[in-house]
Amino acid sequence: MTWGHLITALLVILAFTLLAASMPNHQRQLFGRALSSKASRLVRSGGWITLLLAFAFCAWQWRADVGAVTWVAWLMVAGLLLAFYLPRREALPRREPRPGIKAPARESQSAGADKRSPVKALVAAILLLVPVAAFAVQMLDTPTRPLLRADALHDRIGPWSFTLAQRYQEPPRTDIIDVPMKKFVIRFCAECDSEIRNAYLKIRKPRSLRAAGNVFLGRRGPEKEVDIMIPPSAKLDDGLWLTVETKTGEIVKKKLDMERISPEMATYIKNM
Repeated sequence: MTWGHLITALLVILAFTLLAASMPNHQRQLFGRALSSKASRLVRSGGWITLLLAFAFCAWQWRADVGAVTWVAWLMVAGLLLAFYLPRREALPRREPRPGIKAPARESQSAGADKRSPVKALVAAILLLVPVAAFAVQMLDTPTRPLLRADALHDRIGPWSFTLAQRYQEPPRTDIIDVPMKKFVIRFCAECDSEIRNAYLKIRKPRSLRAAGNVFLGRRGPEKEVDIMIPPSAKLDDGLWLTVETKTGEIVKKKLDMERISPEMATYIKNM
């Protein structure tokens, strides 16, 4: 489990626990007594705020589309956990009352709850574990966003800061016409987007804007990506060149260390 999923899980479980603690029935299960109206409102508000924080974290970590799916998935897991835990907490044995104090009537209910069929408990456990296991498998298969990985390059070109990383940590892929291609992702600073028209990437220093390479294209959000071709005669000394075209027509170029950004591509070029 990545730190992102762990933080999301803790926030969602905390939020659902607070929301449950704002309800009189669950207050008796959790605290043995009902809370005041003011305390219940505060706990309920804390639960909703924590849910919103969890969603905001997911959107920041995985973008809004993937983040929303991840958030909903953890909502289901947290809901199942509490749905099975709270009734079980009601059935847990209570402390013996002090001498001279009449035992509460719910002890007889607990005794009856302890006689529940083990088959029902097994079925309930399976119903809980199956979606949790399925989500855990999906969670482990979800890669970390490239620009958040440790190998991402944080640098500047001219006055603009940027983060650049290879999309996949693997050697270049050969397309249908037997040309090796490599995909990269870039994100400029928030203020940079208002000044930059296009950004290009290629192997070897470009002689002009027309030869600056392939342009970074954006999907949704500030991240943009590009597929570049690896020339048959490419060498490590050629470098990886980033070219920025501003909205005023200015052209800025910067040579990047190919082995730093993509060791897999550097190894591929060495062995060509």
